[in-house]
Amino acid sequence: MGTQRLFIIAPSLARLIRQETGGERVIEGYFPDQPHRRTYVQVEETRGSLFLEDAGETAHEERAELPLAHAQVLLAVSQGQVEHVRTRLSIGSHEIQVFHVVRPGAFDLMAIAKAPEDGREVPPLPWFGPEVNPDPGY
Repeated sequence: MGTQRLFIIAPSLARLIRQETGGERVIEGYFPDQPHRRTYVQVEETRGSLFLEDAGETAHEERAELPLAHAQVLLAVSQGQVEHVRTRLSIGSHEIQVFHVVRPGAFDLMAIAKAPEDGREVPPLPWFGPEVNPDPGY
């Protein structure tokens, strides 16, 4: 999805969205950060990926597809893990994702793209809670 804005949403709303739309279970395992770089493995229901995020002046992310068995091995040796259920929605031509974080602690987030290809941002909708992008805990 690229750069995102994250908002807290009510657990009851997130549960309703999951019931109506479904979702996929995702586990991410994080490795120790390096200066200006973050590395993590992601295991979705049917695929695995390795991500390299460069946080330098030209921030970008590289994704490498992995066989599921390889991704699961990397997940087993990762230092920190996050498990969530991701549900994808569309508002017009914009993709919105709802994350029900299961582990390490339960909470719900809504993610919207900051600047999609058409250059228009989706304004926060009335049912979005506070934006949490500035908080590194999210």
